[in-house]
Amino acid sequence: MNETRKLLHSNVLKTKLDDYKLEVLDSIDTFCKSTGWCMIESSSFGNILHTITSHIFEKAFLYPGIRIVVVSSAFRESKQFILYIEELIKGKDIVSVFHNSDEYKLSIGASTIIARPIGSGDKIRGERAHIIVFPHFISIPKDIFGTIVAGFGIVQDPNKKETQFPSQIILCEKTSDIDLDLYEEYNKYRKEALKQDCLIKIKKEMSEAHD
Repeated sequence: MNETRKLLHSNVLKTKLDDYKLEVLDSIDTFCKSTGWCMIESSSFGNILHTITSHIFEKAFLYPGIRIVVVSSAFRESKQFILYIEELIKGKDIVSVFHNSDEYKLSIGASTIIARPIGSGDKIRGERAHIIVFPHFISIPKDIFGTIVAGFGIVQDPNKKETQFPSQIILCEKTSDIDLDLYEEYNKYRKEALKQDCLIKIKKEMSEAHD
């Protein structure tokens, strides 16, 4: 899988993957496969942006028909993931893009990546996806998060090979300049992530090295 990742990044995104970033991407797949979810912590939002962008682009490119949703309380956060992919693949005729005031959508073949704000929950309630990403988890109100997760997940159709991808929930949080102990809901999920061994701490700076 890592050779495929390297080729995809080198040939399509024109970026290089170092061993540490490969390890992080492997951990996301491993943890989500065993538990259905994982939590990512980093002192830098840039690390989260680079890691999640690599992960969701890879899945959309390699698994036709997959549906991915990135949601945050502030639309400026969730749409950054779409904009960053657009920047990486600028000049390549492999995607179609749609922008409006409360949704950015990027299609790669039959796959779709969508960025939305959480709002009051109405724009995301009932949403179905194979992968859902919360780039700023503590900003999501407790009741709305519960509603989203309760309704999350695409029912797999055995007659449609392209949709056979296990659901993933990825919770992310920037840990600098904030006292996470003040956030009861965050710590509840963090303790569960530690218990289930699906907490990923990004300890190195992950700038994109371009070919």
